[in-house]
Amino acid sequence: MGTVVSIDVRAATRPQVLDLALATAAVTLRRLDDLLSTWKPDSWASRLLDGRADVAEAPSAVREVHSLALALEGSTGGWFAPRWRRGLDPGAPGGPDATGLVKGWAAQRVSDLLRTHGLRDHVVNAAGDLVVSGSPLPEEPSQPWRVAVSDPAGRGSVVGVLRLTAGGRWAVATSGPAERGPHVVDPRRGQLARAVVSATAVLPLGAAHRDAGAETDAWATAVVASDGDPVCLSAAAGRGVALVVLGAEGSVHDPHRLLGTGSPHSVDGAGGSAGPGARQGAGSPPAKTTRSTPSRSRT
Repeated sequence: MGTVVSIDVRAATRPQVLDLALATAAVTLRRLDDLLSTWKPDSWASRLLDGRADVAEAPSAVREVHSLALALEGSTGGWFAPRWRRGLDPGAPGGPDATGLVKGWAAQRVSDLLRTHGLRDHVVNAAGDLVVSGSPLPEEPSQPWRVAVSDPAGRGSVVGVLRLTAGGRWAVATSGPAERGPHVVDPRRGQLARAVVSATAVLPLGAAHRDAGAETDAWATAVVASDGDPVCLSAAAGRGVALVVLGAEGSVHDPHRLLGTGSPHSVDGAGGSAGPGARQGAGSPPAKTTRSTPSRSRT
């Protein structure tokens, strides 16, 4: 991990409830960072990566993340690869590395925790991997969530805004080289992927996608790693993942028409279709998928 997580609670609540929830979230995130950050040489993630430990010996949270990583490797046809480092450098540590989905997974864990404290309306932003819950404006529950997709060609600008129906929960993740330069590896060719400059994945969090935070994180990475391979895009659609993919040559893959339609959408987790929802909300700034959002508190 090794990143900033922003928490934005949208509904008024008693200070004691908010303080307890945020303190619990902070403890949870620090514990997960201790377990899963490859920036820490003695974390379980680092020990698994260099072969000093085995997944079977790991704490339950680590085993859960690695199980999800292996399942998503299968779902994505291998484009999301927990052993991607070997593809780039045969001499690199060969252990499993599930960090490609940890941010989205952790954002969902924090969202779950907030809901157990009665804080239904919120945004959790793990460095651009988001989970939104409830309504952005609880006093106007029909107003949609608005999530801005950053323009990879220029910091501070956006290519469009996703409008997602309020009331439920959504996971949104973006992958690409805009912030860090090319860093996603095509596991089949063993080289950096460059044809896709931004891939945003969207899923409703619910019975069909109980791990939507991890799923969107992995699918966004997979699309970039595949250079937008049509087989990968088709596999994502078959899993109900809505995508916005921006190509380096200027192409836009947006089959759900999530950008620029002016009306909110509801993505069908089973069939991957999108339809109009309530009218566009106002008075609440959109969250960005590749930058930290302004938040009431940070951990």
